[in-house]
Amino acid sequence: ANSGSCASANYQANSPYAPLAHWKLDDSVAGDNKTIVDSTGNAHNGTTHWGGNGNGMDCAAPGVYGLGCQFDGVDDYIEAPDSPQLKTFNSFTVSAWVYWKGGGQNLQNILSYMNYPTKGYRLFYYNNGSVQLSVGNGAGDQYVLTGAGALPINKWAYITGVYDGSTLKIY
Repeated sequence: ANSGSCASANYQANSPYAPLAHWKLDDSVAGDNKTIVDSTGNAHNGTTHWGGNGNGMDCAAPGVYGLGCQFDGVDDYIEAPDSPQLKTFNSFTVSAWVYWKGGGQNLQNILSYMNYPTKGYRLFYYNNGSVQLSVGNGAGDQYVLTGAGALPINKWAYITGVYDGSTLKIY
């Protein structure tokens, strides 16, 4: 199976404040409907979802620092709560450690607060390894940026997307 892993995910509004959410993904849980703790103390704990194929995810897999979550590359995901703090669309930074094994479905979200075409944001990659950051305005993607190069295969990569209200950047 074309799957990938994520060792941690972080969301921060661009401000002098600390991150609004930080999921270390080192919770040592596997399966559906398990809790992924937000280490900021802001109570943005996530919930694992296996998806329809029932292959499940493993959040006790090796990560870049300790443990991480391994997704099946098809329909596994972690859902964060619907929080006004995470709906900061004016400016933000999102980042994650990603281990891509190549291939998979055409579009795979790394970190997303968007159910297309609603207002929101998403950091994602295509099955060719290209990374994109998009910001939606409720009628579709308002801004889209494709990063230079592609994700490495079978190596950890730290991906960061930044939006300052008018410009997108991917690191």
